[in-house]
Amino acid sequence: MTIPRKGTRQITVDGISYRWLVSPDDEPGLGIIVERAEFPANKVGALVEHGTIISPGLVRKVILHALSKGWQPQKSGQGMGFRFEEIISKYPDDTESPLLLRNYQKEDDRSIWHLYNLGLERVGVRRGEGKWDDDLRNIPSFYQESKGAFIVGCLGKQAIAMGAFKYVSEQEAEIRRIYVDPDFQRLGYGQQLLEYLESQAVKSGYKLLTLHTNSIQVAAQGLYVRNGYIEIKRQSWRGIERIYFEKRFL
Repeated sequence: MTIPRKGTRQITVDGISYRWLVSPDDEPGLGIIVERAEFPANKVGALVEHGTIISPGLVRKVILHALSKGWQPQKSGQGMGFRFEEIISKYPDDTESPLLLRNYQKEDDRSIWHLYNLGLERVGVRRGEGKWDDDLRNIPSFYQESKGAFIVGCLGKQAIAMGAFKYVSEQEAEIRRIYVDPDFQRLGYGQQLLEYLESQAVKSGYKLLTLHTNSIQVAAQGLYVRNGYIEIKRQSWRGIERIYFEKRFL
């Protein structure tokens, strides 16, 4: 039986695409389950301790170790399972690349549009291009030259996240355009990005941060509430219910 597609993420290792998920009910730890994205025939499972950060780098180690043990994901047969401790000594220096948060560069344009469209399509709110996208067509003048910032998050050379804040008044800035590649969501990168944007906005002198999401994006709502944002209103925009939040800083 193959892995249900709902809730899975993809990762590419040595040119082959795999799908993976985390099973939280295994005891005494978490089960990382992996199979090939195309023509899956059998799975591999690795048990890690509760509290372990499940990152793409960790999943890559699981795949490489399974392959070295003879796992043939494209051939029918019994799956493979092991404890993650088996591979720690084999990959002592293969650490996960940290998320690099840096200012926007012109070369980021293609990645930014990819993240933007991918994020909207995943939650079913893409409505075509319009004036609401004008800020992404001229990021320097809309953000960087107007008392704001546009930040790109990279793992190695790959841009997997973005976010910004823009000037509203001398005391207020609006957090905008927070997107994380769906294949890298629920790994803590959204939290890192939001914290960084907040710190940069406060350094710029802003005392009030506002933002909005929509009622469909439940995960985004949870992120903002966990970080102290308070819902202040809701209103309809192009058939979508928007939820507005704010957070004050001393």
